[in-house]
Amino acid sequence: FPVTIIGKPEEPSAPTVGLKYDFGKLRPGLFPVECFEEISKILTYGANKYAPDNWKNVSPERYIDAMWRHYIAWQTGEKNDNESGLSHAAHFATNAVFLLYFELEKQKSEAGK
Repeated sequence: FPVTIIGKPEEPSAPTVGLKYDFGKLRPGLFPVECFEEISKILTYGANKYAPDNWKNVSPERYIDAMWRHYIAWQTGEKNDNESGLSHAAHFATNAVFLLYFELEKQKSEAGK
């Protein structure tokens, strides 16, 4: 049977949506940017008050106490820290990030033994 083509044959076109095989990979875009910004404010305040990354030279136990002080203030209705003027919730979260950092460093150190 002869095939009749009506009109021009279609030329292959580039896909309108690209492919990216990232299934199973981390999705940092899920982290709320507002939280990142608030934690960054705390880190900037600390860097200006002490020195950048000074927090890495402080005992983790001190951050446990600081974290709970900010939590108690936050939960009893005090929105912002009197000294920094920044959110107690953000201070709490930043202290938790510091503790997570120390835990990850400890795990790396133990894995290297």
